Amino acid sequence: MDIWESVIEQIKTDLEACDETAIYEMLQSVPRENLRAYLPEGEVHTSTATWLDICNQEEKLTNE
Repeated sequence: MDIWESVIEQIKTDLEACDETAIYEMLQSVPRENLRAYLPEGEVHTSTATWLDICNQEEKLTNE
C-alpha cells in the first residue's frame, strides 16, 4: 500500500470514529483555493460542529 492509500485508510478510520482532529490539522496546510476547488459547486456543506453532533447522536443510538 502506498502513502496515499495509507492516508486515505486512516482518514476513513478517523471518520468512522467521528474523530476529525488529525484531518483538520492536515488540511490546515492545504491552500484555501485547493479546498474550495475540491467542493462541489453550489452545494451546502455541513459544518464541523453539525458533523460532530450527528456522530454523537449515532453513537448514542448505537450504545442504547
